[in-house]
Amino acid sequence: MTVGAVVWHGADHSRPDPVSSHRIHFQNPQATQPVLSSTAACIRGTSDFRAPCFSGATEGQHMRPLWVLDTRVDPVPHDAPKPPGYTRFVCVSDTHSRTDPIQMPYGDVLIHAGDFTELGLPSEVKKFNEWLGSLPYEYKIVIAGNHELTFDQEFMADLIKQDFYYFPSVSKLKPENYENVQSLLTNCIYLQDSEVTVRGFRIYGSPWQPWFYGWGFNLP
Repeated sequence: MTVGAVVWHGADHSRPDPVSSHRIHFQNPQATQPVLSSTAACIRGTSDFRAPCFSGATEGQHMRPLWVLDTRVDPVPHDAPKPPGYTRFVCVSDTHSRTDPIQMPYGDVLIHAGDFTELGLPSEVKKFNEWLGSLPYEYKIVIAGNHELTFDQEFMADLIKQDFYYFPSVSKLKPENYENVQSLLTNCIYLQDSEVTVRGFRIYGSPWQPWFYGWGFNLP
C-alpha cells in the first residue's frame, strides 16, 4: 500500500482556482496505468492541509484525497514533449528497491509516494538514494510508505521489544543503525507530515494510512 502527496498552487490553499490556470502536467512512467494511481494531485486545495488527506484503500486501489479534486490524466508516452510553460510532475510509487529496469519520463518534479524499499533497511535506502542521484529532475520529493519500517520510529521501538521476529532482518537492527535513516536521503526532499514549495506549487507529504496488516505508519 502506498501513500501520497497533496499538491496545490499559490499561497492561499483554501481558495479554489480553475484547474486550467495552474499549468500543471502529470506523467507516469507506465503509460498503461492511470497516471495518478498512487499520488493524488489536488489542484483546488484543502480547507486545512494538516487534516487527514486520504481515505482508506486496499492494495491496488486508488488512494482518494478528501475535500479535494480527484484529478485523472490520460497516460502519454514517456518521451512526450512537455507543453511550453507547464511544470511536469512525474508520479511514482512502490518501486521496492527494483528501480533498475524503470524507464523514467521527462519531467521537472519527481514525486515518489511511498514504498521505495522492501523493509526500510539502511542498505535499501542508500541504494534508492543513489538511484535518485542519477535522475535529472530539478526537484525530487519522497514520502515514506508502510514498507519503510525504519522511518516509523514508534513502530521500530515496539518491534525490537517483541519476543518473536515478525520482520527478522529489521528487528535485529540496533537503534543506532536506523535512528537517523532519513539522513541517508541526500538526493531528494523528504516529506513526513511536512510541506515544501517548488515552482510555486505547495506539496504536502504524509506517510500515514489506515491499518494494513501491522506494517509501518498504520493508523489505529
